[in-house]
Amino acid sequence: MVVFKDKAPSPLALAVSAALAVTVVSPVWAETANITPDETVVVYGNPLYGMAPSEETGGYSVDAATVGTKTPAALKDIPQSITVLTNDYIEERNFVAVDDLAKYTPGLRTMVNDSGRSSIFSRGYEYDEVNLNGLPSPLQSKYGTLPSLAAVDRVEIMRGPSGLFNSTSELGGVINMVLKRPTDAFKGSVTARYGSWDRHYLEADLGGALNEEGSLRGRAVVANADIKNQVDYNNNDNGTYYGTLEFDLSDRTLLSVYALHQTKDILPTNGLPAYKDGTMLDIGRSTYLGSDEDFFDADTTDVGASLQHAFANGGVAQFSARYMDHDMQLEQTFTNGPVDAAGNTGLMFNGQANQQKNMAFDASYSQMFGLLGHKSEFVLGSDYKRYESDIQTYTNRNIGKINVFNFDPTTVAKPTYSYTKNDHEEQSELGLYGKVTWRLLEPLAVITGARVSWYDLDTVSTTLSSGAQSSESGEFNGKFTPYAGAVYDLTDEHALYASYSQVFKPQTSQDESGNMLKPREGSQWETGIKSALLDGQLNTRATAYLMKDSNIAAQAYDDQGIAITNTYWATGKVDTQGVELEATGYLSQNWMVMTGYTFTDIEEKSGDHNPKFDAIPRHSLSLWTDYHLADWVQGLHLGAGMTAVSDYSFNQKGVETHQGGYALFDAAVRYDINDKMQATLNVYNIFDREYFYRVGSTSTFNMYGEPANLMAGFTYKL
Repeated sequence: MVVFKDKAPSPLALAVSAALAVTVVSPVWAETANITPDETVVVYGNPLYGMAPSEETGGYSVDAATVGTKTPAALKDIPQSITVLTNDYIEERNFVAVDDLAKYTPGLRTMVNDSGRSSIFSRGYEYDEVNLNGLPSPLQSKYGTLPSLAAVDRVEIMRGPSGLFNSTSELGGVINMVLKRPTDAFKGSVTARYGSWDRHYLEADLGGALNEEGSLRGRAVVANADIKNQVDYNNNDNGTYYGTLEFDLSDRTLLSVYALHQTKDILPTNGLPAYKDGTMLDIGRSTYLGSDEDFFDADTTDVGASLQHAFANGGVAQFSARYMDHDMQLEQTFTNGPVDAAGNTGLMFNGQANQQKNMAFDASYSQMFGLLGHKSEFVLGSDYKRYESDIQTYTNRNIGKINVFNFDPTTVAKPTYSYTKNDHEEQSELGLYGKVTWRLLEPLAVITGARVSWYDLDTVSTTLSSGAQSSESGEFNGKFTPYAGAVYDLTDEHALYASYSQVFKPQTSQDESGNMLKPREGSQWETGIKSALLDGQLNTRATAYLMKDSNIAAQAYDDQGIAITNTYWATGKVDTQGVELEATGYLSQNWMVMTGYTFTDIEEKSGDHNPKFDAIPRHSLSLWTDYHLADWVQGLHLGAGMTAVSDYSFNQKGVETHQGGYALFDAAVRYDINDKMQATLNVYNIFDREYFYRVGSTSTFNMYGEPANLMAGFTYKL
C-alpha cells in the first residue's frame, strides 16, 4: 500500500478504459470528482508483482500466473484455462525437455520425435510460439527451438486463443517459461542422474548476493543431459549455460538481465513405416531405420533484459526486450514408403539448415484504481516482434532399398549434395493493447480488452542453382482483436468464470490471382468454475469450451473437380469443443497431486482433412501424486502416476494407421537423507506396455513409446 498527497489518478485510468471497453463511467466520474487535491488518498498496488518463484514456495501449486494476463493475477481470477508446472514438479519427474513435460500435462498432446524437438498440441492445435519471461519466439519442433528446463523456475500454460497479447499465435494457446531468478542469500546445488540406455544428467546451480548491500544478485546454471531413448544408435545430448543478474537501481526500480545458451547434438530418429494397408510393423522397439552418420546440431543463444519501476501511486511500468539467435543443421535418412509383405521399402535423405534471428519488445503500464468502492486495474502497453529465418534444403527421395527386418544402419551410402533451395522469411508485428479488470461488485470482476495490430510478412524462395526467385508478401493494418471475460466469486474459495477470445493467423497460401489468402480467424467461448481450496494450497478447475477456426486454406478445384495446382480458397472451417477437469496442489500437508482429465471433440466442417486432428485422443487422463511418509520415515516420499488415453489414428488418403487406447504407470521414491542431500529413483512404464505413442503415415513417423526404464539421482545442496 502507498499513501500520497495529491489527487488520485483515477480519471486517467477511466479515460483510457472508456476507449477500450463499452461501459458506463459517469458514476465513477462522480465519485472521483469529490476528491480534493489536499485529500489523502490510499492507492493499492497489485501485490502479486512480488510473487515468489515456485522454487521458494515449493509444492505443485502457485498463487498466481502472468501468462495471458500481462499483469500477475490469481489463477482463480483468470477467466481462461491455466496450468502452472512448478520447479518441484519438474525436478521430481526428471523432466529435461519441454515436450517431455507436455506428455504428462493434462490437456496437452505431444507429437513425439526426439526429446527436445517434438510438437506440442492443445485443443487440437500446435503451439507455434514459446515465451521466455513473457516475450515470444517461434516454437518449431523440427528446428529444435524448444528450450530445455534447467534454467526454468516454472512453466505457465494457457489453453485457447490469447489474442490480446499474442494475436497471431495459434489457437492452442501460449506457453510461458519463467526463468530462474537470483536468490537473496547464497544457495547452490549439484545434481547427477543416471538411467536406462546410458541416459544421464549433470547440473550445477549457484546464486546469491554479489555485494554487501544485497542490491546486486546473480545466478548461474550449467547442465548437460543425454536424454536418448530406446532406439538403437540414438543419442540426444543437450547443454545449458545460463547466467542472470538483478540490480536494485532504487527501492522502486529493478533491472534484470540474462543470457541463455543451449546446444543440441542428436542422432535423430524418424520412426517406422507401416504396411500399405496401415497395419503396424511387428518389430523390435529399438529398431532404427536410418544412417548411423545422421545428425542434428543446434545452437541457440537467448539474451534478455527487463526494467521495472513501481510508482508512488501504485502503478507499475515495465520494459522488456529479448533477442534470440538460432542455428541448426540436419542430415537425416528415413523410409520413403510403405513396407511390402516381405519387409522391403526404400530410403530417402534430407539435408537441411536453418538460421533464425528473432527479437521481441514489450512496454506496459498497469495500475489499480478505485471504482464504486472497489479496486479495479488497467494495463496499457505496446509490443513488437520480428522473426527472420533462412532455410536451406536438399532432398533425395530414393537413395536405395532396404529390408526392415535385417537392416544395418552402418551400410547406408549417404549422397554428396549441395543445398538446392533457400527460403527466406521475415515477419513482424506491432501491437497496441489495453485491458481493464472492472471490479463492479465485490464478488464480480468484468475483464474487457482490445488489441490493434500491424502485421507484415515477406517471403523469398530462391533456387540456388539458377538464382531464380519467387516472392510473396502481405500486410494487415489496424487489425482489431477484442477480449472479454468475467469472474464471479461464489464464495472465497469458488468462482464461476466465462470468457471470449480471438486470434488471427496469417497464411501464405495463394488464391487463383496469386494473392495471399486472408488470415485464418479463430475464436473461443469458454466457461467453468475454479476453486482455491485448503487456504489456496489446492487449485481445481472444471472447464467447457467451444472453439471455431475459419478461413483455413483449402485446395481449389475447377468446374470438372480437378485440383488447381498451387491454388487455394479460404473455405476451411473447424469446430472444436471439449471439457477439462484439473486439480493441482496439496490434498493434505504431506500429500501432493497433479491430475487432469480432458475430452476433445474436433469436427471438420469444410475444407481439406487435417490428419493431425485424428492423432488427438478424445479422452485423456493424467495423474501424479506424491506422499511424504513423515509419520513413518521422515524425508521419505513415494510417488505414483498414471497416463491413460483413448485410441487415436492418422488418416491420409484413405489409409489409416491406428493405436488403441492404453494406460501407463510410473512410480518414484525420493529420500531426503538430510537437509543437504537427497536421493531419488524414478521408474517409468512399470508394466512395460508396448504401444505406438505416435502414429503417422505408412511411410514414416510411427514411433514406439518407451519400454520400462528407470532413472536414479542424487542432489547435494551447498
